[in-house]
Amino acid sequence: MFLRNVPDSEVEVERIAGRIGNLRDTFYGRTWDVKSVVNAKNIAYTHQYLGLHMDLLYMKHPPHIQLLHCLRSTSTGGASLFSDALHAAKALYSAAPEAFSVLTKYSVPYHYDHAPAHHYAYTHPTIELAWAHARPPTAALPGRTATPPIVHLNWSPPFQAPFWVPRHDVA
Repeated sequence: MFLRNVPDSEVEVERIAGRIGNLRDTFYGRTWDVKSVVNAKNIAYTHQYLGLHMDLLYMKHPPHIQLLHCLRSTSTGGASLFSDALHAAKALYSAAPEAFSVLTKYSVPYHYDHAPAHHYAYTHPTIELAWAHARPPTAALPGRTATPPIVHLNWSPPFQAPFWVPRHDVA
């Protein structure tokens, strides 16, 4: 969703977000400025291209909604990309239900490590279904035409940690 004609003020994002729900503090603070700084300790403060991603997946409870408010931009580039991840997941379910199923079963590790004060790690499946932590419905999934109820989608290659693969010794 895009809001237009939002006043050019740093307090507007917090004011509008507060009308939608509770704001969650992170190690960035309640709100923060995204700007390029010299010798940045975090990729959020650089001009590096990040591609499509979701923020803070290395935390147990990443944000569900984020608001971005551009007050001014004096740099070149900085294109923002947006994607309808829910639409993509539903299209995947229709085209390749086996691949969809794999993305619901295997967790992807994410991490953020900027010693000494900030180290976070958590895993999330790419697609989280409503029954991920409860019993699935008794109806068989094969042959279903409706997409199972998706509650979260998780995608953040810039913060993906290495996968742990169990070692199998060969005799």
